[in-house]
Amino acid sequence: MRTVILIYGLLFSLMANAVQLSDDGVGDAIVFPFYTVENNHRSELSFTNNTATVKAVKVMFYDRFANIVLLSFHVYLAPMDSWSAELDSIVSNSVPGEPTTFLTPTDNSCAPFVNPGQEMRPFAIDDDSRFDAILDRAQTGTIVLIDLGEVLDPEAQNIVFTNNEPNDCQQIEDNWRSQGVWGQDPGHSMGPVVGGLSANLVVRALDNGSTFEVDPTVLKNTLNTGSAHVSPGSTGPNLNHDTSHPELLGLLGTPSYGFEFNSQHIIALLQKTAVSTEFDFTQSTDVRINWVVTLMNKMSYYFSGITQLRPPFTSTLNAADNGACDVLTVEVRDELGVLLNPALNAGFSLCESTNVIPIKPFGEQPMPILDDSYRSFINVGDLQKGSITLKTKADHFMLGQNINSPNEDDYFYGLPITGFQLTQLDDGFNPVQYQAQAFSSEGEIVIDLIWANDFEAP
Repeated sequence: MRTVILIYGLLFSLMANAVQLSDDGVGDAIVFPFYTVENNHRSELSFTNNTATVKAVKVMFYDRFANIVLLSFHVYLAPMDSWSAELDSIVSNSVPGEPTTFLTPTDNSCAPFVNPGQEMRPFAIDDDSRFDAILDRAQTGTIVLIDLGEVLDPEAQNIVFTNNEPNDCQQIEDNWRSQGVWGQDPGHSMGPVVGGLSANLVVRALDNGSTFEVDPTVLKNTLNTGSAHVSPGSTGPNLNHDTSHPELLGLLGTPSYGFEFNSQHIIALLQKTAVSTEFDFTQSTDVRINWVVTLMNKMSYYFSGITQLRPPFTSTLNAADNGACDVLTVEVRDELGVLLNPALNAGFSLCESTNVIPIKPFGEQPMPILDDSYRSFINVGDLQKGSITLKTKADHFMLGQNINSPNEDDYFYGLPITGFQLTQLDDGFNPVQYQAQAFSSEGEIVIDLIWANDFEAP
């Protein structure tokens, strides 16, 4: 017997005490689906400890191509403290001539080994030299923040403020050296995760000052026990595919569902079978529209040594170096809901982790706002107004075993899509305006009851 459950919106929770999406913007893990320094933009990140405890926070930046770590470090926040930084485009010092991203802290909270700033140098992709020196993949990507736990005395006293300055950030940095207390034992003076983390990301056009905010995905109950205090430069704990940090019980072993691969617990929370928005090219003299679509947890699908497909994705890194491409269906409708000829967008695919997609009328050139190196575009024909829906295919699904119901397998359909539509308005007289619009979304779970006699119940 099979039951279909349709899920509308961003939120479904597998179980109250398992990892789940926050409904108030506060939690213990935060994902920003997009940052950029392309096309003369700056990204401005800030996050806040909304608790009365001292907190350690893992900060990780991932590239647009393969969701590979670019930069990983810790920030230590006093109670009700915030930390901020700016991301700007630079020419790399490590690979001459290559554009990359530079992070500049704009706050004095303790961030070991980061001040006065850090260039992003992408980690190798499975020792594959085809990609290692291509640093422009660092200019657009995603940001992940993870609460690593409460910092206890005596180390907490180095982090709290006196006269608007942390008491001793140098000691916090020294703690991580080979003979330091955390270099010897990362769990020293550390308590459990308490949550209470919130964040904000603003993208600013440096030529005209226009801005828009990127909405985050906020998770709760990500770490169920203890702390996950690890080396600041490590790539874990993370939300991708991590077997070396069993303390991430909310990700690696939710009490309600078992999955074949660790990364699928987070994918299940973010899966959607369709996302859609309305578009309007009549709002101003010059209107440009871009979609930003991020597919979370794609890291495991890019390594050249992986040949086994990992659901719900349907492709691994191909020989042509185009990425791991998933074909989706694009539906464009006019204001009355009449479907445009599907052939205009036949074969549309998403090949990267973070995809910037221009929306273009028929016969016109795609007009990017955020990134000139787009891989795909959506054709809306002769329409000036209408709607766009991006749908996953029937083979975009994964199987989850309901641990509490041994006779039940649940099929989770869709892909872990996050993102938004950005519209740029320019009438030639007034300042350029940005309008960011969240996607409307749908999801689907199919519950399949397996009966002992191998026949369906009547």
